Amino acid sequence: METHYPNDEKLLNLMKGAFSLSEELKHSMEEDIKGGFVEGEKTELVRRCFAELIRREVQKGLCVSCVKHLMGDLWVDALNARVGGAAASPTRVFADVASFLRAFPPSPSPSQPPAGVVVFSASSAGAQRAFLRHTQYGDLSAHVVDYADTATVGGKLSPRSYTKLRRHLNGWMAREGYTGELRLVFVSDNLTELSSAEASGSVDCSLLCVRPFSKWMNLETLTVVGIPHICSLEQLLDPEAPVDHVAIVEDATKLIV
Repeated sequence: METHYPNDEKLLNLMKGAFSLSEELKHSMEEDIKGGFVEGEKTELVRRCFAELIRREVQKGLCVSCVKHLMGDLWVDALNARVGGAAASPTRVFADVASFLRAFPPSPSPSQPPAGVVVFSASSAGAQRAFLRHTQYGDLSAHVVDYADTATVGGKLSPRSYTKLRRHLNGWMAREGYTGELRLVFVSDNLTELSSAEASGSVDCSLLCVRPFSKWMNLETLTVVGIPHICSLEQLLDPEAPVDHVAIVEDATKLIV
C-alpha cells in the first residue's frame, strides 16, 4: 500500500469504487484527498481501512467486482515478483481445463472462423493472463483468444454485460478479418451468472459446469434448474466423453488445500 497509495491513480479509482462497502474508508479517504495527501496520519488511516476491507472481502470469497479486480492486479504484482521470469508453476487448474484449452491452436487460421476460448472474470484481464501463463501444466494463455473483465464489459450478474461481451467479440472478429456469425457458448459454475447470460439474449447456449465443493449448487438445485450441465470441459469437445468423477474430486481437493 505504501508504494501505490496515494500515487497510483488506478488504485485511487478502484478504492473510490469500494466506498459503498465501507463508510470508514469513504470518510477517511475523502478527508485525505481534501488535505492533499500531506498529512501522514490521515494517509495511514486510509491504508488501514482499505487493508481491513480487503481482508473482510477475502473472507467472504471476494464477491464484489471492484475488490476482485483490485486483488487480481495485486496478485499479478506478487506473481511476477515470485516467478521472476523463471519457469515456475505457482498456479493450479483442473486437469480438464488444460486438456480443453490445448485443443485450440494458439494461432487460429484466418481462412476460417475460429473456434476459441474467451475468459470472462471479475479479476482483471492481466490477472487472468498471468494465472494461465504459470499453471502446473505450463503456459496455457496462448490458447485463449481474448480476455474480458468487469472493466471491459461490466459485472457478471448484469444481463447487459453479456450483450456488451457479444459486441466486444464481434468487434474482435471483424478486426481479425473473420467472417461468419458468432456463436457464443457461456459456461459457468454460478447459476446467477447463467441466468443473467440467458436473460440477455446474447448467448446461444448456457451450460452449468458442476464442480466438487461448489457453494453455488447442491443436488436439489440440479433437479430444479433447467440449464443443461456438464462435469468436465472435455464434454464440450465430445458430449459422449467419459468423465472420471473420482479424479475430478481428487483434483478439486488438491486445489483447495
